[in-house]
Order: sequence, then C-alpha cells, then structure tokens
Amino acid sequence: VRPADLPASLARTLAGDGAPVLVIHPDIPQGRGEEDSPLAERPKALKALADMLAGGGARVVSSKDVAEAELRGGSVLALGGFEENVATKRYHLALRQALGVDVERAGSFRAGDRRWRDAGQALLASIAHPDRPGATLTFFVPNGAAAIAEGRKMFYYGWDQWAALDGG
Repeated sequence: VRPADLPASLARTLAGDGAPVLVIHPDIPQGRGEEDSPLAERPKALKALADMLAGGGARVVSSKDVAEAELRGGSVLALGGFEENVATKRYHLALRQALGVDVERAGSFRAGDRRWRDAGQALLASIAHPDRPGATLTFFVPNGAAAIAEGRKMFYYGWDQWAALDGG
C-alpha cells in the first residue's frame, strides 16, 4: 500500500510528502509586556508543542510569517483555531466538506454529531491537501488552554482522520 492511498492522518502529515512537514503556530503577542500577559499563554503553549515537533525534523513557522506558497507546498500541521492560525482559517471549508467538522467558533468545534465546548477538549483532524496532491493537512484545535496539554496525546491517534480529545 502506498502512503498516498491511505486516509489522511497525523501520521501521514508528519511523514510529509518528500519534504519536511510545515508546522504553523499562532503568533505570540510582542511588545510592551504582551509576551508575558495571560493572552500570550495559549500561543506560547502551542509554540512549545511546535518546537517539540521541530526536534523530529519539522519546519516551524508562526502564522504571521507563513507564505502562501508554503501553505500550498506540502503537508501542514496547523496548531490553533480559526482566528489564530492562517492555515486553519484558509482550509476550514475544506475540513468541513471532507469530514463535516466545523472549527469557525472560538472555544468550540463541531465533530461527529455534537458540538464540543469544554475548555479541556481539542480536535485533531486530517484531510487530503486540496492544493497539493499526495500531501495532507492536519489541524489541532484546542478549545481552551487546558486542552493544549492534550496535544501531547495526539500521537496516540496518529492514524485517525479525526479525534476529539476530551481531557482524559
């Protein structure tokens, strides 16, 4: 079985399609003490998760610094929700079309037959990359800061197309 014949998954995204996976994290507020404010905790935690993946050869870039060509250039892991990650915002309709998953509302997502609203819940979802045959897009969308710790558990669901991580 060729990897391209397997369903989209985190494992396929991390394997890449001949190039290192691009991991995009939210921007960390800068200036006038913002990087130490409570608003910076979430992006900092997601950046720490991205940095952990960089140890495995992934290329890490912030949402504000990613180029359009990079989004279309290969497999992507987007960390963060609709309003904080350019990749999640750009490809949310493709995610909805492929899996019926909705990530447009801050602090919740719809997957399966319900809306997940708890701050300790996170979505892990993967689809075929609509702009690059053979590549995949994976999204990790935590509802709240408590869910970011669930990011380390995403590897247990590496072959699933989507999983709702529920704090346990």
